[in-house]
Amino acid sequence: MAKHEWMVILKDKPNSLAKRMEVRPYAFPSLLVHYGMLSLIRISSEHLKNVLEQEKAGFWLLGGASLDEPVQEGQGPKINGSVMLALSETREEVIEKLKQDVYWTKGVWDVDGIQIFPFKSAIRKISDLQIADWHARYDRGLLTYDNCTKEELRVLAVQRGIPAPAKKTRAEKEAFLCLLHHADDSCTFTKLFNLSPEIRILVYEQYCACFSQEPLIMPTEPPLASICRSPRGEFLPVFYSQCSFRVDLEGAHSRCRPKLETALSFGRLQPSFMARIRKLLIRIRDEDEDSSPDEELAQIERSKDGEGYNLILLPYRNQYVDDDGLPSAAKSMMEQGLRAVMNKVITRTEAAGQFTSTDVYRLSWAMQDVWKHEALQLFVLDDS
Repeated sequence: MAKHEWMVILKDKPNSLAKRMEVRPYAFPSLLVHYGMLSLIRISSEHLKNVLEQEKAGFWLLGGASLDEPVQEGQGPKINGSVMLALSETREEVIEKLKQDVYWTKGVWDVDGIQIFPFKSAIRKISDLQIADWHARYDRGLLTYDNCTKEELRVLAVQRGIPAPAKKTRAEKEAFLCLLHHADDSCTFTKLFNLSPEIRILVYEQYCACFSQEPLIMPTEPPLASICRSPRGEFLPVFYSQCSFRVDLEGAHSRCRPKLETALSFGRLQPSFMARIRKLLIRIRDEDEDSSPDEELAQIERSKDGEGYNLILLPYRNQYVDDDGLPSAAKSMMEQGLRAVMNKVITRTEAAGQFTSTDVYRLSWAMQDVWKHEALQLFVLDDS
């Protein structure tokens, strides 16, 4: 049976505003509803929880409160009822959904005066929740399905066990897309370890792809590392080897040292995970915290076999000096200092080709020698 739009108008019982406000947080005083996997919306109402869950399932298309008058600045809304738009096969199904709502069960709505009639929307503005959901799905690399053909939607319905609508009206398609989005958000995969180790590694690498776009500082371990011990042991080595980590230094005028966040981050990291790190980005902040933003100085990447490395010097520009970057003499000394540290990393007998937490300090000491070099005195200290 085809689904139709139904307009629902429910007035509150006389003098029931206080009752409405009383039952809003009736059963869920601090519930968090996870909408679109990334956008968290704080809900303190069983009514709103119920409506949002059914909205995600494609049942409610529109909803809100009817008012005695427009909301005045500094005053609360004078609510006198509710207006909603449903997508359903029958009027009876709409009534059954309404009967589950706390406003019905607690006697807020005047159910004897309920109005439900067929409706055909011609214009309906995209809601902020839909826009937020689209952005969230894009960030997660998921389809929104809006541009899929009818045949593609039919295949997706079969794959997810969702009945495709018999008639492709706009409202039915929107409801069907909501079902697809809900299926994506609620899907589970319980057979990870049925895959071969090689495939699991590819899964972990794809999962880490978004983390590797920007250098990380004091990163929180991703949720996949918290499932249980087995996937954690496989996943974290991939995470640390694939991502780029920032080494933040401070004190350019006198001495270079790791900032507190950097020292804590690398100091508490297990040696086995530290050894997996391949990419470091060295940044520095002037002693005058208000003088300039962090400046990137160098990028270091170890080879996968640990027998070599790639060092790239990045432009560093002082805010007081109109220059193209560090003086050539300083660049040369910086490269020599960093290479001296890295050459020892790949040639030492213990932990050869692997980073240790001490190496972070060695890199900062090498940078300290650069800042003391006479070629940098005017560049660093001249604030005229």
